[in-house]
Amino acid sequence: AHKALELQIRDFDALKKYASGLTDEQVQDALDCAERFHLAPNFAAYREGALQWEQPVSLSLSGITFNGFVDLVGEDFVLDFKSDRTIHPEHHQFQLWAYSQATAKPNAHIAYLRHDRLHTFTAAQLSELAASASALVNGLVKGDFTPTPSETSCGICPYAEVCDHHWH
Repeated sequence: AHKALELQIRDFDALKKYASGLTDEQVQDALDCAERFHLAPNFAAYREGALQWEQPVSLSLSGITFNGFVDLVGEDFVLDFKSDRTIHPEHHQFQLWAYSQATAKPNAHIAYLRHDRLHTFTAAQLSELAASASALVNGLVKGDFTPTPSETSCGICPYAEVCDHHWH
């Protein structure tokens, strides 16, 4: 779906050239997700406000450099495409915060392509994430991996079911 959007591919055979490892069903699914971005009213303002696709970014925090690619950058926003089958913006909050910081854009959005749904992280929400992001990175730098279970953090952790420290 990302490749179809980045290259403005709307044809199955054209996308298949970039997805040799995928089944025809998976290629069609990716094309369908991309098409939702092109057509869904919830995404109209972002389609029209697109300035840069797949913009490389770097963000240095406490001596660690994080690199990534922002799917779509606009005048005052970053947007990331997700083809997830479920909607969990909290799973991606630090990714969107980092993109916002790296591009100096005050708003960050997730376009959930399967659901025609846009999730917005406002400037205020992104600002609140800054302290948590800083604490996480500082812990990494110090080698501090002490578990800090909570309903919120365990709720987004993919290892909660097998972790001895998970929130009950």
